[in-house]
Amino acid sequence: MKKLCPRCGCTFECNHDDIRRCACAGVPVDAALRLFLQESYGERCLCADCLKKLAAEKGKKA
Repeated sequence: MKKLCPRCGCTFECNHDDIRRCACAGVPVDAALRLFLQESYGERCLCADCLKKLAAEKGKKA
């Protein structure tokens, strides 16, 4: 399913119905980042690039 990333605006393929095939499945998301995503974007999916960037930024702050 094509979706629009609410963070960067790019179109990406989302496989939320088969998480093993979803690009975001390989991105480590800890509890703090999960809470940030929920508060900032609700149930909307972000593209894998944005998830990777947010995970890396959070890792630098830890």
